Amino acid sequence: MEQDNCSKYLSTGMANAVRGVALAVWGTQPRDRMLIAEMSVNSSITELVQAENTTKNELAQLVERVRALPVNKNKASLKDLLLKSRCLRNTLTTMGKKRMGMEKQLETLRQSQMNQNMLISMKHTSEALQTLGMKVSDADNIMLDLEDSASDMSNMQNTLSTSHFDNVTLPPMYHERGLNSSGG
Repeated sequence: MEQDNCSKYLSTGMANAVRGVALAVWGTQPRDRMLIAEMSVNSSITELVQAENTTKNELAQLVERVRALPVNKNKASLKDLLLKSRCLRNTLTTMGKKRMGMEKQLETLRQSQMNQNMLISMKHTSEALQTLGMKVSDADNIMLDLEDSASDMSNMQNTLSTSHFDNVTLPPMYHERGLNSSGG
């Protein structure tokens, strides 16, 4: 058991040393900073949740102690327990607000990462189009031309698919004999 802890601390120390050297040599990239920030916020949220659970357990124990006390006796201790309960409830409220704030920060970080990924993708697309000899405005014009072509094709297909007989009215005698186009 003690040897496992020792090897764990040794490997953690080595990993931190290698990380420190890598950061000193290459520096921190923006994406790495975002990931470090996200891990830090996640860690803080986890700690807050654990503290909330501990406080809830303490509050539950206080509630049990208050219920166990006789109502007429020990009013001073009852008042003390109720004050502690109030303090713990305020602490829980504060922790909940902090946790919600941290969760909002985490969501903001994730949205920022998504926006950054989208900008990188757009940059790569623009660079790819430029290597093909196109500009972004040319790509927009090509997309508009493709949409127009698709619309024209759709109109042509609709025109071709409508029957010539849909527009022709048959004389009344065909309807009387049941010889219309639907009856055969």
